Amino acid sequence: MKVKTFFDNNTSTFTYIVIDEKTKHCAVIDSVLDYDQDAAMFKTTSADNVIDYIKKHDLKNLWILETHIHADHITGAFYLKQHIGGKTAIGSSIKKVLKMWVPLFDTSHDTPITGAQFDHLFEDKEHFKIGNLTAEVFHTPGHTPACSTYHIENAVFVGDTLFAPNLGTARVDFPGGNANDLYDSIQRIFTLPDETNMYLCHDYPSQGVEPLSQTTIGVQKSSNKMLSSKTTLEEFVKLREARDKTLNVPKLILPSIQTNMRLGDFGAKSGNGIQYLKIPINILNKKQSQMKINQLSDVVAVSPQLIEADIAELKAQGFKSIICNRPDGEEPDQSNYKEIENQALRLGMNFRNLPVLNTQVSAEEIDKFKNLLHELPTPILAYCRTGTRCATLWSLSQVNELSKTEILTKTKKAGYDMTSALNRIL
Repeated sequence: MKVKTFFDNNTSTFTYIVIDEKTKHCAVIDSVLDYDQDAAMFKTTSADNVIDYIKKHDLKNLWILETHIHADHITGAFYLKQHIGGKTAIGSSIKKVLKMWVPLFDTSHDTPITGAQFDHLFEDKEHFKIGNLTAEVFHTPGHTPACSTYHIENAVFVGDTLFAPNLGTARVDFPGGNANDLYDSIQRIFTLPDETNMYLCHDYPSQGVEPLSQTTIGVQKSSNKMLSSKTTLEEFVKLREARDKTLNVPKLILPSIQTNMRLGDFGAKSGNGIQYLKIPINILNKKQSQMKINQLSDVVAVSPQLIEADIAELKAQGFKSIICNRPDGEEPDQSNYKEIENQALRLGMNFRNLPVLNTQVSAEEIDKFKNLLHELPTPILAYCRTGTRCATLWSLSQVNELSKTEILTKTKKAGYDMTSALNRIL
């Protein structure tokens, strides 16, 4: 097996051609389309370098692979397919990302949420061939829900999951990102032999220093600054989330994600023959909350906090309705319910506000909440400042349907003790 590496200085991105030298079959991993955001112009220089190499060496391209939907550069997949052929492919969890982002960009007319724009969606542990080379796909969520790693012979292509040892790991503060998931994904990668070559997606070297594209499993396990073989889950989550709070939104995130969901295609031309990008306003400028969802039942969950940026993730997780317990007359806090309502409605979710002043809820408020449970499509996310009012309403609305013990078990498991509330009426 031979690996040819290309580095794009503008986005600090590595593109790889994986070659079976016996059959001269190959695959391209994480290609780049050069995009000047200030001028809204693209060039194909990086992709043309890949095409020229493949043609010069008389290779037959079989696959154009993406490790995930990139937020820092635009893929050259659409352009490459026109010139060197090959099946475009990504992990099947891309459907979670599409459900999350397509409604936000309002591009359902040209970006199928089924993933049909890709030639193939890989399932976890699926195998495929590059000539005589055997490749296996690992689903490695954490940075995004759709991240995949390609294990090919004695090499592994990890995308953004891991960086050079001195840089650490991918960030997890994008919608759908999760530090616990990333930890588990990296532990899975670390089960490979120490001598396995690891190919990275990015490096950000100091001036005059060559970018590092390759390391090994053993080196990462021994010296990765954020997650070595000795790092506990708790240590990693604390370190990763603290680091993410200091990071800016990637410069190209909105054009990249929107375009990469179409494999680098800028979309259909407008009536005047011009292609346009759609940039949603005031969506990413707000800090994502560390949203915590406590599941009380199959149809209801509660959250102690919620902001506008969380709604797309809720929709991706399957929630269809939101109930807000913001008391009338209360000044908007960091979870401004009107903004949340507007975002939920834009994404096709249901929203209701049921004002409740405190945990001493009335029989009328309980009945209203119970009626909402029957009226709204499930699953439902109910939220207030602490989650307590929502949990109390749910528990009191269930007294004739579940035993007291069952209610207490469910609420305590979700982090709420409803004993006093139930004792008032049972």
